[in-house]
Amino acid sequence: DAGITALAEVCWLTARVAGGDLSCRRLLNQTALDLVAKQIPLEVPLVTVNAGLALIWAGDHDGARSVLAKLEAGSRSAPAPVTLAAVLTARAILEHRTARWVLAEASATEAYELAVQTGQQAMAGYAAAVLTTVEAILGRAESCRARCLALLAGPGREVGVVRTTALSALGLLELGEGRPAEAARWFEVLAGSGASVGANPGLLMWGGDLAEAYIRSGQPEKARAVVEQLEDRVGGTGGERAAANARRCRAMLIEDDVEAEALFAEALRHYGGADRRFGRARTELARGERLVASGHGAEGRARLERARALFAEMGVRGWTARAEEQLASLGPMHGVISAPAHLLTPLELQIAGAAAFGGGTADIAAGLFLSEATVTIHLRSAMAKLGVAAPSELGDVSGLFSALGASAPVNEARPRPLGPAGADDEPAVHIRLLGTFEITSGGAPAESPAGVVGHAVKRVALAGRLPIEELVEELWPDEAPGVGRTRFRSLLNRLRRGVGPLLVRDGDWVTLAPGVEVDVHRFEEAVGAARAFSSSADPGSRQTVHRALDLYGGELLPTDRHLVFTAGPRERLRRRYLGMVGLAVDDAGRRGDVEAAVRLLEKAISTDPHDEALYVQAASILAGSGRRSEAASMLRRARAMLSDLDLPLSREALELEQSLRTVD
Repeated sequence: DAGITALAEVCWLTARVAGGDLSCRRLLNQTALDLVAKQIPLEVPLVTVNAGLALIWAGDHDGARSVLAKLEAGSRSAPAPVTLAAVLTARAILEHRTARWVLAEASATEAYELAVQTGQQAMAGYAAAVLTTVEAILGRAESCRARCLALLAGPGREVGVVRTTALSALGLLELGEGRPAEAARWFEVLAGSGASVGANPGLLMWGGDLAEAYIRSGQPEKARAVVEQLEDRVGGTGGERAAANARRCRAMLIEDDVEAEALFAEALRHYGGADRRFGRARTELARGERLVASGHGAEGRARLERARALFAEMGVRGWTARAEEQLASLGPMHGVISAPAHLLTPLELQIAGAAAFGGGTADIAAGLFLSEATVTIHLRSAMAKLGVAAPSELGDVSGLFSALGASAPVNEARPRPLGPAGADDEPAVHIRLLGTFEITSGGAPAESPAGVVGHAVKRVALAGRLPIEELVEELWPDEAPGVGRTRFRSLLNRLRRGVGPLLVRDGDWVTLAPGVEVDVHRFEEAVGAARAFSSSADPGSRQTVHRALDLYGGELLPTDRHLVFTAGPRERLRRRYLGMVGLAVDDAGRRGDVEAAVRLLEKAISTDPHDEALYVQAASILAGSGRRSEAASMLRRARAMLSDLDLPLSREALELEQSLRTVD
């Protein structure tokens, strides 16, 4: 019978997808829809609900939505909608996974009421369990606790998924309410119930919650053990979310600030997409707290504000309150932007993102193939929606933008040789990515590869190491894996013959060959050393800061702004350079060296020409040393820069300008 065959095929595909075979997602989606169309009674909706759940676990939310919508329509029109509770419960899970919790709450509530009315005790428990998770996230503490405790004491308490969901909801509620020790205890009960961190795709998330509860309650060793367990299980279905959680928690644990920043950035890449806003907001919260604790208050405040805005946008009360408490502890806020970027149209978002990364009107227009007038109009609209007075303030919300590009002028000057600190010898092979793309071997320039070979070198040089499959997919996205691997072997051979062994295979990874050094890595190491000194009076502090400044040769790969993988690192490196400039300016100010402070601020302005605050800071320093005409000239430059964007001077700049006009 064709119907039975189709039913069996859906069961088989569901098992494969739930087991981690993501290649079957599209086929499962189509086969499930075909099965629904056959309208075989009773068993079909229940089997197809499981197919929808498998698609949810596998991250195919659009596929799951289409399957469940068909099932819901059919169930609602049936004379006796006995399967509607199951369909609505699956729909609630889908809305929960896509961060649409109000819809999830409505679906789960209706599913629970229907299951009770039709005597489906097990389904009522399952729907109630889903509802507890939604209530925990939304901060509905009283109803969440009452429902969880009723489930744990009721007749369905022995059902594994009901018990697990109720316990994890209690833990998540306490974590969101700021009681990590209580959260850890609930998760420990869950861990002791026989469910492991990676037992099935639906339970991958609470491992990260347990680790965070341990971290926040001062139990780092326990947290490390959980993170290691989670990292071992990031493959397969749901692995990207688990990987993001593991990176966030690892960043919270690690001592090195630079490495922690890289892990937070990696976690945020995994949390891309509107359906992962909750994880992204939690990562921004942890990142902001880390930056504040390590002495980077301004950047930390911006991250905390992004977290607060995301939490508020989603309606999660407990987490919003936590972010607000952190911000309140920092004192009054000045110029921090809270408006979410979802207010912008796609074109406004793209233009605002480019401006946030330092792009001028002409640069943005050229990059997007628009007129300067069009760019100006859309930039004004975006700034008005976000409540921003100057393009420089867009940096406070740049983490919400996906736009690429920056306008920092390229430093054409060749940097000094980049040997190890204090050594005269150059590395055997040096790859320069800052300011230009250049390879030197033994101190002599080598022919830099172009095309796909150059792309591969830049990609691996920036990352340090990459899975071969990821690089092959990026270089030849339309080719079969076998063809891509063959081409990659040929690429390595061509590279070896042309330049030398820059890249080598290490099992399933491709890495830089021994003896190859990259200026980006040297710069970031120097930044880490400078940050370690920055809060002390150690005489080595000034030297380490200036070494980091010397190692920054310009914008990352300025002619490759179209390459997606360069966007995040480009902005990160630019901001770290500006952070080093800030430390050096502070040091010059303490020593009363006005010339050095202004010279450094001129460097910062050349890197970030639309940041009005840099002009004002330079003008203030000049005015404070009695050089009023030079200070006024600096403010005129700021006014001219803002005039190009049809924007006024800030209040601080106007007050300083007025004070310079006052005759003593």
